[in-house]
Amino acid sequence: MLIVKTQREFTENIPNAWAKGTNGKLINPIPNNEKLPLNEYFFFGILRGSGEMYKRCQFHGYNFYYADHAYFYNDKYSKNKCFRITKNGHTNYKITKRPDDRYKDFKSMMIKDWRKQGEHILICPPSIFIQAFEKKFDWLHKTIKTIKKYTDRKIIIREKQQSLETIKRANIKLPFFNEEYSED
Repeated sequence: MLIVKTQREFTENIPNAWAKGTNGKLINPIPNNEKLPLNEYFFFGILRGSGEMYKRCQFHGYNFYYADHAYFYNDKYSKNKCFRITKNGHTNYKITKRPDDRYKDFKSMMIKDWRKQGEHILICPPSIFIQAFEKKFDWLHKTIKTIKKYTDRKIIIREKQQSLETIKRANIKLPFFNEEYSED
């Protein structure tokens, strides 16, 4: 198994641990102009070349394991100690019936029941990095348009803040970057 380095000191411990646990070989991201060896791969995140390799693995049908920060964390399992891992995909899109004992033990707060009424609707769009990875820069506009078909409630948008410097360091190609949001 080939384990792709994150090339970021803060997160390099994740691929290092995976390599140790699987007896895998740590490698730097392989540029698009170089051949991707037939192998299994491990990625942590999609930045600094990992996302391009991920897509190439999908294209060639190579098995890979993708890890990223978990959706849930709490005081016992902090953000940088709890991760999600998916085989051959970015996210688990399939809902599978499972006992809820692990979730109940893990959760840090009660999830409220779905509400059909209220003052507003909160939208948390994908980060600029995920938008670039998926090449879906119209997600927010389409989501707002769809929601407005069904409600006249106020829509609040909570974007994940990323500085221009962080975006530049991530070395991703963006067709545009707007600091202001417009519904037009």
